[in-house]
Amino acid sequence: MPVNGMVCASLNKINTLRAEFFIARKTIFAPQNKRNTTNTIISFAILSIALGLAFMIISVSVSVGFKKEIREKLSGFSSHIQIVYFDSNSSFETEPIQRNQHFIPFLDTLSGIRHYNVYARKPGIIKSEEETQGIVLKGIDTDFDWNFFATKLIKGKLLKIEKNTKSNDILISQNLANLLKLDTGNSLIVYFIQDPPRTRKFNITGIYSTGLEEFDNLFALCDIKHIQKLNNWNENQISGFEIWINKFEDIDQMETAITNLAGNFFTEDGARLRVMSIKELYPQIFDWLNLLNANVWIILSIMTVVVAINMITALLILIIDRLKMIATLKALGASDWLIQKIFTLNALYIISKGFLIGDVFAISIVFLQHKFKFLPLDPESYYMDYVPMDFNVIHILMINLGVVAVVTSIMLISSRIVSKFKPSLILKFD
Repeated sequence: MPVNGMVCASLNKINTLRAEFFIARKTIFAPQNKRNTTNTIISFAILSIALGLAFMIISVSVSVGFKKEIREKLSGFSSHIQIVYFDSNSSFETEPIQRNQHFIPFLDTLSGIRHYNVYARKPGIIKSEEETQGIVLKGIDTDFDWNFFATKLIKGKLLKIEKNTKSNDILISQNLANLLKLDTGNSLIVYFIQDPPRTRKFNITGIYSTGLEEFDNLFALCDIKHIQKLNNWNENQISGFEIWINKFEDIDQMETAITNLAGNFFTEDGARLRVMSIKELYPQIFDWLNLLNANVWIILSIMTVVVAINMITALLILIIDRLKMIATLKALGASDWLIQKIFTLNALYIISKGFLIGDVFAISIVFLQHKFKFLPLDPESYYMDYVPMDFNVIHILMINLGVVAVVTSIMLISSRIVSKFKPSLILKFD
């Protein structure tokens, strides 16, 4: 008898489990559902979850991609961290510092630094037959990292800087070339307002375009020896050092470490050096990027609430539409937990299908935009000519898990409503 009792209990358990799946499947896929509101309710709930999830994934991808693209372009022009002369001068005319510094050997060993080089800057004026344009010449040396400009070069070739020979080549932007009606191979005369005034003639060897209109309209690259000669500097005098780091997320820690090396001492000529990160150089741009984070969190919160409300509504209507079934099952002895599991399975079907559709749609959009860049932007307003989307599997998984946690919690709470219904009242007035 004990053995028979155990066998019967096991069979009942299996039959109960099969009954839950059977009833749940009939509740969703019954042929009559196509002729009533149940199918419409289910379809609306699936569509709501799919669109909400897709919108959240796309929003995060655009935000992360936009921030990453802007940071890469800014650091391509100005590096992540700069070491310059310590003064309150904010113009492009700079005081010189010495190339040979005591901290150079420590930079070579500091973990997290990808590259560093020297540079010099000087403002000037370009004048053509029809237009006049202000410009900032950025002088570079043989140690310059061309990786960024190599990806932005649209015509011609990059500069070739040699140690003992002064190059007369110059790299200008597409914006300047269009404004002044210049092309590769043309000559360019730059005027410098100083005492006495000076001019330099350059040969345009390459044209670049980054989409950062504010920078493209201003900067051109040339041999650092021209800047040193114009400023009456010797070959060991420069405007500063540019430092690139491996991870932008470490920029604050790296700035502190470099400040401890270079920013707390006076040089041999009595000058004090200043360490500045790109966040200090362009605070308005990074404030704007931080504002994007707040907008994304607002969007995620709103879409999560919308998805949750739609899920609650769908479950409640589904429960109300099945009141007679609930009462009948209770009258036949079904427990509240069994009925709750039936509607939980219904909800899981809605959630899983909604997530599948939403993920496929969002990932397709993000991947195609990341690959082909078919959605355009106005570069004058957004610093780029396409909508940047970052394809990050971890972010997609985190969004899915977050929405699953919220929707599942609401689903379990909503499905408990079935325990409040009394079969006698429902069947009495049916």
